[in-house]
Amino acid sequence: MTNNERAKFLLQEAKENFKEMKDAFSKGLYNRTIRRAQEVVEQSLKAVIKLMNFEYPKEHDVAKNFEEILKKRGISYEDEEIKKIKEISANLEQRRAPAFYGEVFYTKDEAISAMEGAEFVLNFVLNLMERLN
Repeated sequence: MTNNERAKFLLQEAKENFKEMKDAFSKGLYNRTIRRAQEVVEQSLKAVIKLMNFEYPKEHDVAKNFEEILKKRGISYEDEEIKKIKEISANLEQRRAPAFYGEVFYTKDEAISAMEGAEFVLNFVLNLMERLN
């Protein structure tokens, strides 16, 4: 599988998880909403990293490496956007396992925040991928 094919696959998975995230929220499944939001962020970032022909780390929070990769490729970005992406990714990565195992029960407001973060990252990545193509 080429980097472009992997990028397309990961982006499609991110989009499907985005739909599942919204569906889970509509059903009041806030822990699942958190998990799907984390997957959207992770898969979106990994998709664009692959598109730029870099290997992503085999971990859930890849945003910490994302800024470095953008710099290596000479891609301009707003510092505040990258800061926000890193915060969203780190926050969701920390909530992922507790949400999955029911160690914490997340609220509607926390689920809304997770969805907004996932949407921000997905839109950032879609715009970046369009610039790269």
